[in-house]
Amino acid sequence: MNSSFHNSGGFSTAVLRAAVAVSFIFVISSSAHAADKSQFFSRIYMTETEAVRNQLQHPESDRVEADTFLLTAEQVKAVKKRQRVRMFTDVVRYYRIYKKGDTILYRYAVFLQEPGQHEYMDLMYGVNTNGAISRVDLLVYREPYGGEIESRRFMRQFEGKNLGNSKLRVNRDVIHIVGATISSKSAARGARKVLGILKIKGMIQ
Repeated sequence: MNSSFHNSGGFSTAVLRAAVAVSFIFVISSSAHAADKSQFFSRIYMTETEAVRNQLQHPESDRVEADTFLLTAEQVKAVKKRQRVRMFTDVVRYYRIYKKGDTILYRYAVFLQEPGQHEYMDLMYGVNTNGAISRVDLLVYREPYGGEIESRRFMRQFEGKNLGNSKLRVNRDVIHIVGATISSKSAARGARKVLGILKIKGMIQ
C-alpha cells in the first residue's frame, strides 16, 4: 500500500495520517503497571509529520509517498546477523521523498521503535539513496531518564554515516551522552538496523 501527495502551500497531513493508521504497530507493555509508568513519563518531542518534514529539502514542494513493506524470514535473519541487532517486527513503515517537480527519489524516512532500558522510543531515520544517513530525530521518549539524546548535538553524529564508513556503535564512532548511555546505544543500534534493512531490500547502495 502506498499513498502520495504534494506539499503545495503547506505540508499535507491527511494521507500521512491515513498511512499511519493503516500500518501502525502498537507496542504493548508486558504489564498494566509498566504501561501506566510509560504513559506517565512519555515525552513527545515532535509528531511523525514533523519528523518527515525535517527530511525534506524543499518542504513546500517536495513529494512524499508513505508506504510499508514486509521483510521475509530470511531477510530478518540476515539483518540480525549482519548488524548484530534484535528484530521486533517484520513490518517496516517508511516514506519515499522526491525532489520538487521531479520523479527522482533522493531520500527515505524510516519510522522505528527501538527499546531503551524499559520502554520503546520512537525514532525517525532519514537515509539518502546513496546509503548515508541524512538526519535522525527522536519523536517520543517513554522513560524518566535518557531523553537527552534528542539534542541535535548528539543526533548530528549520525549524519553522513553509512555501513561502509562507520561502525555506528557507541564508544567507536558515536559518543554517548553522560547519563543516557543506554538510549545512546539504542539510537546507534537503530541506525544500523535501518541501514541494514534498506540495504537488504536493495533500496540503497
